Amino acid sequence: MVEERIIVHNLDQAKVALAEARASKRLVTLISPYAAGGYAGAGYFKHMVDQLQTDFAEVNFILDCGDNPGVVLAALRQGMKRIKFVGDREYAQKLAVIARKYGAEIID
Repeated sequence: MVEERIIVHNLDQAKVALAEARASKRLVTLISPYAAGGYAGAGYFKHMVDQLQTDFAEVNFILDCGDNPGVVLAALRQGMKRIKFVGDREYAQKLAVIARKYGAEIID
């Protein structure tokens, strides 16, 4: 089965996307807009994921942190498990090591 990624900005969009995926038996991963971890904050998206998990058993979500390593660290502290980082490769490698300690992964 092919994973489909859907960009969502808020809880209502995420619920619609997951409901449609469930109805059509598709595998989807929700992803925040580019660099949203910085301008909306990791806490906003962590709260959204927590809310979604009350209606959907498993929510695959990627928080896009753009190229800002500080935002990635904040996302890890908030409990995000899949984080997109497109910054410097050296930072990406260091962040991946830190992410593993949180049980998370960095996606490029």
